[in-house]
Amino acid sequence: MENLKTITVSQNSKPGRLGLTALFNKGFVGPPHALNDLDLRIYLIDNIIYVHFYDMDCSLNPKDKVYPELRQYL
Repeated sequence: MENLKTITVSQNSKPGRLGLTALFNKGFVGPPHALNDLDLRIYLIDNIIYVHFYDMDCSLNPKDKVYPELRQYL
């Protein structure tokens, strides 16, 4: 795999909130409120950002709304 970068962040951190926003924008429903302070894994592979949280995944390309801001963390 080329250009693999990954971070693990709290859902309450700035990149974590951006990752959740990306998931919600892709149509995923949030986890129950009882699940607090879980970690998101955010990957950058060949300029595509992948967000994994709980049992939800999505991919973002440079045209997605939160991509530019989330990209600066990777």
